[in-house]
Amino acid sequence: MELTHPVQGSSLYVTLSASHLNPSLDPEKALSIARELAGEKEVQLFDAGSILCPQHIFRAATNAYNAMTKGYNVSRALPVETLLYVAGERQIRKAFEIAGVTPETGSVVVSIFGERASPLAGRVAGALGDVDVGVLEPSLGKAKEVAKHYQLPLQAIEALGRDYMDAVLGLLTERGALLPLQP
Repeated sequence: MELTHPVQGSSLYVTLSASHLNPSLDPEKALSIARELAGEKEVQLFDAGSILCPQHIFRAATNAYNAMTKGYNVSRALPVETLLYVAGERQIRKAFEIAGVTPETGSVVVSIFGERASPLAGRVAGALGDVDVGVLEPSLGKAKEVAKHYQLPLQAIEALGRDYMDAVLGLLTERGALLPLQP
């Protein structure tokens, strides 16, 4: 199963799927498999534990696209730029540590970028382990884990005066949107 959303302001789409990562796959092997199966499509893998919900990636993809079209991108590739915006980090190495697939990753989110929705995300997720898009479902418990992972201050979450999950998503999106202002 896949979830697809347009990258706002573009003719592109990002399609997501997820799976419990096969423990025998290290991050490099997982990415190699993903790239091989994706062919000419652009692909990015995320640690599902660092993703609050699909909107976390969808919003980051839009912000990354805007950065690339306006010339304040760090990366030359939309999937990597999206990783930077998901992580809220301008340094690629740090972004991979925050939101990329690491040896500790238990579940992975597959994102495919292209001119239309792509069933490839589900195929790649299946090749990496047992497909389970449920790992993308938001919950209060997951929101608390993600807020802790990104070191979001409780005061900032409460100050927004919104639902906890909505506040966490808003702060993650804002952190990414402010990337161009970071030195």
